[in-house]
Amino acid sequence: MNKKNLAAIRKEFKMDNHRFQIDEICSVYVKQESKDIISSEKTLFARLDTEHQELLLKNFKRILTGPLDTKVYELDFISGNNEGQHLLLGILESHDLKADSDKLIEKILEQNNYETDVVINLIRAEYSKPAKKRKGEDDAGMDDVAYAFRFLMCSVNKVDQPKRALRYDFEKKGFKVSTPMDVIVNLSAPLDGFMFPCFNENSADVNRVIYYSQAPNCPNTAFVEGVIHCELKLTASEEKDKFSQIIKGVVGEKIQPEIMNNIYSKINEQILASEEEEESDIPTLGVKNIEWVLRNSGVEDISKLEQVFCEIMEKDSIELKATSILPPYESKSIKINSSIVDIAISPKDLKGLKQVVRDGRKCLLIEIDDDIIVEGLKLNTENY
Repeated sequence: MNKKNLAAIRKEFKMDNHRFQIDEICSVYVKQESKDIISSEKTLFARLDTEHQELLLKNFKRILTGPLDTKVYELDFISGNNEGQHLLLGILESHDLKADSDKLIEKILEQNNYETDVVINLIRAEYSKPAKKRKGEDDAGMDDVAYAFRFLMCSVNKVDQPKRALRYDFEKKGFKVSTPMDVIVNLSAPLDGFMFPCFNENSADVNRVIYYSQAPNCPNTAFVEGVIHCELKLTASEEKDKFSQIIKGVVGEKIQPEIMNNIYSKINEQILASEEEEESDIPTLGVKNIEWVLRNSGVEDISKLEQVFCEIMEKDSIELKATSILPPYESKSIKINSSIVDIAISPKDLKGLKQVVRDGRKCLLIEIDDDIIVEGLKLNTENY
């Protein structure tokens, strides 16, 4: 799933939406130390009160929220092992959500050691994609269903123990120390979660799962491999680091900012072209693509590329996602830190940056359009 597909489903998570329907929900409360289930409930989602429904919608919407390959991952099932896929398909097609989800709950408890009590929520839902309006047509028939997508969602949520506090009792008109008995289920920040199957354009992909991790660039291996039986891929942070290693292995320890700017520009062009063509797959760069990028960015000697790529990637068939290795192109996403100053600059503005030597000292030269103002005063401009 790309950002467009995720956003399309995510925006449907709202009340009174006839295109998005949750059939039933199963919620399980688990003690942290003993892993005992002390409460298990299954009910129709429509029977819950409005506030309860709103909280759960936000909880499951969070599973689809975050940068791809940083917090949200599209994962394949482990090759040759259909256990995870069969389990999830069985729950999706089951007549009894609670009975058939017991094995999934058992796997979560067996494979994971959470630091607090947790509440596991599991739903079955359906998203109906409306028919696309043709040019010149009115809105009549826009509610016709073009595609109905049934899926499972699961969230694992931390339970917070409320702290003692001073409260005011309006009935008795006095201050008292609170002794709260109710624990708080943190639905705004799930620890783990997934959606199955994936949704690409107008078809369900039962060979892939969308997995969510609370910690950026740190997927829960025990959950991914031991519960849903999927293969972990490189995170966006790991892909970015490997790309930097490849560039360093080819050009050396130093690089001109113009060349770095050109490299980022060529990668950004590929991303924009993919978005314009509305391709569902994120553009990737293998050794041949990187060779083209470097050759067209001003890198003169790329003879080491293939050897460096194989050493760093371990397999020459692996490709890097363009969106993972390119910092946000229009925002000030590149941080430059020194003992004197910290600045942020966008990839497209790297060409206006130079490291120079003046009077025997290294200086950072930055091209600017306006005068620099310090404490309300403009700095003098010197000819260099």
